[in-house]
Amino acid sequence: MLKARNQEIGRIIAGCLALFLGIMAIVSSAAADVLEPSVPVGGENGIYVDSNAPENDKLEVDPDWITLGFLGEPSRMGEAEMQKLDAARDLLVDGVFGERFEGLFNAPGSSSYLGFRSTWEGMFPDYGNSGYFIEIELERPCLISSVTMDFLAGPGIAAPDGVELQTSANRSEWRTAAPAEEPSRAPNNDSENLLYTMTPDSLLCRYLRVVFRRGTDGSGVSSVVCFDELTVHGSAVPAEENALELSPEDLSVTLLGQINEHGQAALAEQAQYLYLLTDGHRADRYDAMNQENGSYVGFDESWEGTYTPDARNFGWGNGGYSFTFDFTIEHLFNSASIDFIVGLPGEDGRNAGFGGPEGLTISVSRDGKTWEELGPWKRIVSPAEGNFEKWLFQAEGSARGRYLRFSFRREQWTEDRVYPYVALDEITASGVAAPHVHDYGEPEYIWTEDYQCTLRRVCREDPTHIDEREMEVTSSILTEPTCYEDGSEVYTATLTLDGVTYQDTRTKVLPKLDHEYQNGFCIHCGAAEPHVHDYGEPEYIWTENYQCTLRRVCREDPTHIDEREMEVISSILIEPTCYEDGSEVYTATLTLDGVTYQDTRTKVLPKWDHEYQNGFCIHCGAAEPHVHDYGEPEYIWTEDYQCTLRRVCREDPTHIDEREMEVTSRVLSAPTCYKDGSEVYT
Repeated sequence: MLKARNQEIGRIIAGCLALFLGIMAIVSSAAADVLEPSVPVGGENGIYVDSNAPENDKLEVDPDWITLGFLGEPSRMGEAEMQKLDAARDLLVDGVFGERFEGLFNAPGSSSYLGFRSTWEGMFPDYGNSGYFIEIELERPCLISSVTMDFLAGPGIAAPDGVELQTSANRSEWRTAAPAEEPSRAPNNDSENLLYTMTPDSLLCRYLRVVFRRGTDGSGVSSVVCFDELTVHGSAVPAEENALELSPEDLSVTLLGQINEHGQAALAEQAQYLYLLTDGHRADRYDAMNQENGSYVGFDESWEGTYTPDARNFGWGNGGYSFTFDFTIEHLFNSASIDFIVGLPGEDGRNAGFGGPEGLTISVSRDGKTWEELGPWKRIVSPAEGNFEKWLFQAEGSARGRYLRFSFRREQWTEDRVYPYVALDEITASGVAAPHVHDYGEPEYIWTEDYQCTLRRVCREDPTHIDEREMEVTSSILTEPTCYEDGSEVYTATLTLDGVTYQDTRTKVLPKLDHEYQNGFCIHCGAAEPHVHDYGEPEYIWTENYQCTLRRVCREDPTHIDEREMEVISSILIEPTCYEDGSEVYTATLTLDGVTYQDTRTKVLPKWDHEYQNGFCIHCGAAEPHVHDYGEPEYIWTEDYQCTLRRVCREDPTHIDEREMEVTSRVLSAPTCYKDGSEVYT
């Protein structure tokens, strides 16, 4: 039985080994057979261009700042593989994207991929199933706008799962800053590149990492997860710009708990010394409270009557103290600190009367109501002159808000410790003014000729902040075109951002169909195929404004009349003068079925009237005539009593004006047999 069991185990191991070698052979053959990528990496759409982060926004990341690791517990094999990965981590930030799969763990400079390999139970202990991380410790706090990471997926190569960006203040406690968006894709031989983009809200941090789990290669085989370039976009914050200027005018102090009359008066009195908390001078010894010598601001315990242990409860401020700064606008905070002086026990075992804080929280709020801790604080203890110690509490993290608050209680009294005072000194904070929250105006939809659409939004607060995103476009037929009418197709562009769906449409005209005849009928509309037209002599129909229409009538069927507008051009044949008319010819032309039709019409251009300038006609140069000054008129009668008026110009006697006159007559006296009559002509 033992022998049979060993044989069975041997067959299982052999089968698993064969499967493992088969997968590696597929991957190796894919790398060996394809020497050059059939499609440029990045594809036609250039997936490696982050439209939300310009190239000059790219932060330089030193490989020494990178740590690779497992979220789960690795085996010895996993630890060995991690050493290989660590040696080649400069491939993650060398700016070169892998053009093809050449195998894992190659020497630096090979432009290949880093990766985590999977094993399975029955062959080796599995490692790394809980996930992986790539951690970066930046040189200084930076404003992070986006992080991108490239993966390879294909036969035997698994796509990642659960990709997200995390940040930390202390490299031990991590929180999610942004999940990855749907990856951009580009072909890469028989595989494809997946570019994941993580875009957090305004973020000021120094420690960040990308975490992911291994997915599958689509066939259910979880084998290798391969990754290459990691890019961080943002801007470094210089140390001198990171220190925030605190002002006592922005500070309010609140006593938490029951306050007696003494407490109210003392709080008003101490308000004049609050400037000591933000004067930039940290006292190195205790002089006295509330003095203008850079010393400490203190809050003392007071009680009514004689001091007894029971009388402590009458003190003010027992509920705690709250110091809140209002920065007016939102900031991104990454650190804050507050300084205390604490008394040490004397020879009698009692301390010097100064207690430390209890329940200290350093928190940030956007509205002054809901508070978020900046991060865990650490206490730095240093000796001070005299019977005192200095306690510096410092918190580091990443939080956005308008208000920064330090809250604490005074350390409680005990039988052998008396803490009537709590004294504090310098308060500091680091961060930068937060980028404003974009208030976008009405969206603009930019369509291309091939019906691709870009959403464009301009921020009302800062018009230089322009957000452009490619939209997903779908199309559907509204009306099908026919042989007699156009159809229409509607294109709908859609994009959802921050829970808001943007949508726009464009309608495309689908030209009506041309008749396609088979067996004498149109395959689209069923119309009978018409006969071949045999047109007679063309007729040219001219309008008064010299437009021309060609008209042709079919000899086979006179009801088939073809009328077409013709192209008309004109040219001057003869220019008009002051003495003769001119002419302009209009020529109508149209080519149909290889035949050119042409006709002309001539237009008379009337002769010009003389136009005189400076005594001469501007057209023909003739001298302008003078104004006649006629003398006495002369009337020239003919024998048949026709009359001509003759006038001679005094200025120029050669200018003689003769005009026929209208003559009428009337009888003055009729003739008789004895006397002549008379008739007068006028």
